[in-house]
Amino acid sequence: MEFALSLSNDTFVPWCIFCDFDDLLSNDEKMGLIDNPSWLIHRFQETTSDNNLYDLPMKGHQYTWTKQRVKHDNVEERLDKWFATFDWLDIFPKFKLSNGVVAKSNHSLILLQLDASKKVSFCKKIRFENSWLLELELNDVIHHG
Repeated sequence: MEFALSLSNDTFVPWCIFCDFDDLLSNDEKMGLIDNPSWLIHRFQETTSDNNLYDLPMKGHQYTWTKQRVKHDNVEERLDKWFATFDWLDIFPKFKLSNGVVAKSNHSLILLQLDASKKVSFCKKIRFENSWLLELELNDVIHHG
């Protein structure tokens, strides 16, 4: 988080950061036996607020980390978070943050889609056309490219 704070203070460039912060913004981000201390939550809230960082909302399951214990002692928390500056939000207003729960890890796979209104597609393969050999500038492009 210290690196993020130095960015926040030293630059006016829009940016976002993803990290396993190991901190909660509220006890609503935890499902388990014992709440986090209020002073710890308040300190994390103050830090993000003082640096004008916005906690990006996530679609899907809200917890990103789990500690599998006996069934009645299971703990889940939202430790993995994306924060962004408000300038970044102006550039990417249609972002979508999704939780892709993974069975083999205690952390979830978090996907950030910068423009949720666009469908993701793959480019077609580029195929060489024999007619390109007839182009007069072909050799210059190849030698100077």
